[in-house]
Formats: sequence, C-alpha cells, structure tokens
Amino acid sequence: MRNQAEFNAALGFFCEREQRLLRACAAQAAGAVCEIRLYADKAALLQTDKGLFFCRENGGLSPVPAADRWVPDAKALFGVLSRASAYSLFLYEEELRRCFLTKNGCRIGVCGVDAAGKVSSAGISSLHIRIPYTVDHTPSPVLARVLPQPGGVLAAGPPGCGKTTLLKRCVYYFCSGALGRFYSVTVIDTRGEFADAVARDPAILTADVLPAPDKASGMETAVRLLSPEIVVCDEIGSPAEARRLLGLAHAGVRVCASVHAGSASELGQKQQIVSLLRAGVFRHLLFLSGENKGEITRCLCWEEAADEICGGAAAVAAPSGRGAGPGGTVEAAGADDRAFL
Repeated sequence: MRNQAEFNAALGFFCEREQRLLRACAAQAAGAVCEIRLYADKAALLQTDKGLFFCRENGGLSPVPAADRWVPDAKALFGVLSRASAYSLFLYEEELRRCFLTKNGCRIGVCGVDAAGKVSSAGISSLHIRIPYTVDHTPSPVLARVLPQPGGVLAAGPPGCGKTTLLKRCVYYFCSGALGRFYSVTVIDTRGEFADAVARDPAILTADVLPAPDKASGMETAVRLLSPEIVVCDEIGSPAEARRLLGLAHAGVRVCASVHAGSASELGQKQQIVSLLRAGVFRHLLFLSGENKGEITRCLCWEEAADEICGGAAAVAAPSGRGAGPGGTVEAAGADDRAFL
C-alpha cells in the first residue's frame, strides 16, 4: 500500500481487536485505503482507489452490505475519537466545533458534535477518517515546467481526487531545492493536514505552516508577518478568500491553491474563481482526474484559461509583476505525474 505508514498511524485510533480487523480488511483491498468510514449501528467501510467497500467481521471486504458486516456502535466511535485526542477531547473543542479533528496527519470528520464542540459516547453518528499520502519525490515533468514560472497555480478537481496531496507535492518542490533554488513558502493550514507531512519530510526546509481558523485571516497573517514568496492554500472559493488572494497577488506574492471543480465548465460557474482568473492571479490551471486519483489530465496556461473559462483573453487583464504573467502552453501530464498518490 502506497500510504502504509499513514494507514498504520490511523490504526492507533482503534482498539486491538479493531486494528486486527482493519489490517485484514486492508490486505484484501485493491489499491491504497484513503478513508475509513464508520457509521454508528450501521456499517464500517474502506474507501480505496477502486471504490467503497464494506468491512466484514471475518476481515473480508464486500461491495454490498453482507450479513456478517462489521457494525460498530456509537460507543466504539467515541472510543476512536477519544484515542485520537489522547483522551483529551476538550483540547480539540475549537476544531470539533467545525466538525473535525486532525491527528498524525489524518483528518477525522465528525458528525454528532454540539455547538460548543463537545461530544458524548452516545452522540456520534459517524466518523470519516481520511488517510493522507506520503509526498512522492518522484520527478514530475509537468510540475518541473510549471512551478518555476512566475504567477499562480490553481489545481482543480472533484472531491477526493488528490488536490491536497498535489499541493503537498508543490510544497516539496518549492522548499527542497528541486527547482534549482529554495522559495520561502507559507502554507495556510486550516485543518491540520499539512503540518505533519511538512514536519516529517527532511527535504522540506523553507516552509512555514500557519495554523489558522479560516483561510482569509491566515492569508492576512502570512503577508503581514512571514513575508512569503508563495502562499499555498487548499480549497478556496468564498468571496472573502478571493479578495485576500487578489490582495496577495497585488503584493507580489504567488498563490498555489486548489478548488473543487470537475471540469473547465464547472470552474467557469464559480464567479469568485473567474474573477481571480480575469485579474491574472493564476498563470496555470491543473485539472485532476475524477477517475484516477492524482492524475493531472490537463494543464492550461493563462491564455488558454482565459479563452475557455473567462470568454476570451481580450476581456481579461494580462498578468503582470512578480506574482503573475502570461506564458505558453504546457503539455498534458504523462505517466510520471500519475503515480504520486
């Protein structure tokens, strides 16, 4: 399994019996396990590269719910969350108010949290444990061409296609000398998904990981206090975030970000993103596959994005300055770019 170490870290949230069962189920999975999904009094499932499968009490997997499927109760889910917090859930009330907890790089989505960020042994209805992927240091022809060029980069794709992992790989390129120089990078980490990966990678030397309650305030803190050349931000989209990103570009800071959009036409329906493209904040757009995790299926330069998404380059302000600038077409990704998840 490509993310075996991360999967083992997630197993630490479970009791010994549950660990044995999950190991047996994962051994039957085709491809990497990217999520463990637990539904109180209903089912436990593994999300893999190949689909969603029900866990069975004998350690097997089934594409449909079998009579002997594993059915964890609410108490078991509370135990998982308690172990993930080292039995100190009160320390995570701020995150739990936003319905998640991140530990060992694994983000746990929590359903059943009250408005104060408190949970009870009977109140949790489901847990979604997202298993991260180790950042792959394999050379990427597309990233090696795109990232050294001035201007921002936007990665677009449907949920679960590997956008966060791609951004982690960009951080590695910027901060390891892989592009021929080191860049000062600030990562806006609102859900704790980057800190562990950056801390564990000895090759990443010049990245600041900034915990922030929201992306907009994190961007403001970054530009005021940390003087980054590049800001990395996952899953942008709100009007406040768009305004902050435009401010970063005006300040000469490059932006490397991601957005939920399964196609160019879907991206064109997001007015905040279109406004950023019109302003020249992003020089290159990378589209990730919804079919094969992590596969970069298209790479558009600024002129191509202007024509296809914004209705023509003539209606768009040409990028300029340290943070932007139009450039030529970048070829579609090859097989080397499909293996980093």
